[in-house]
Amino acid sequence: MKLSKSLKLALNIIMHSKLRSWLTIIGIVIGIAAVVAIVSIGEGMQQNVASRLGGLGADLITISPGGGRASAGFRGGPPGEGTTATSTEAKNLTKKDVLVLQSIDGVKFIQGTVSGQGEVYYLGEKATISIEGIDPLVWKEMTTSELESGRFLGPSDYNVVVVGNSIAEDTFKEPLVVNRMITIEGKAFKIVGILQESGSFGGDDRKIIMPIEAARDTLEDVGGEEFDSITIKAASTDDVEQIMTEAEQKLLISRHLTESKKDFRIRSTNSMQ
Repeated sequence: MKLSKSLKLALNIIMHSKLRSWLTIIGIVIGIAAVVAIVSIGEGMQQNVASRLGGLGADLITISPGGGRASAGFRGGPPGEGTTATSTEAKNLTKKDVLVLQSIDGVKFIQGTVSGQGEVYYLGEKATISIEGIDPLVWKEMTTSELESGRFLGPSDYNVVVVGNSIAEDTFKEPLVVNRMITIEGKAFKIVGILQESGSFGGDDRKIIMPIEAARDTLEDVGGEEFDSITIKAASTDDVEQIMTEAEQKLLISRHLTESKKDFRIRSTNSMQ
């Protein structure tokens, strides 16, 4: 059949079957529009999830003492998978480790932290609370918590603290507020900030945060050169896997370890994506 006859036949069918033709056209238009819409929505949701994960700390990497790579949150593996158990006694991280990790491409910020439990007194009441010592210069750039009142810690601060929301609201009969004094392990500290409630696992809701030098002088069993963990903020969530791989290699070399003798763990929440 010639092309001209085929076109005439097609036009004739269209003219004599208008309802069927319009339904076909509408179906094609709706189908194409649906595919375009689904693709657009999917891409938009992916960008939104990536943005929200950045706010939840998906660009953060935590290194802590202990044998094997942390399974939770690493390379998408569920808890219990991917962990290399070792009998090596865990050794604390040091300033040397921080210097080694600073050289990795894609590292935007890095800080070492110390932590422990401290007896806190407020208006005649006592409670044992988690204390974290941080580097005031970079902590406010790395934390996912936001302020409810007051301010973050500054570089010249010493005997001041920022308090997590749950600690401020629920620990004592009277809520903790900005500019009040509390006593931690016998030392007086001024509250300069209260954090908003985060509700996230591992957040700062149930912590008191103070400058790291004050924490070293206040908490027991905290060395002068060692850290309980090192936190890295990646320049992009896309850099997290590469940074984790390179961090492991550099630490194994600098700490003179083999894979089987590894005495540190690396984890990230990036696998949530």
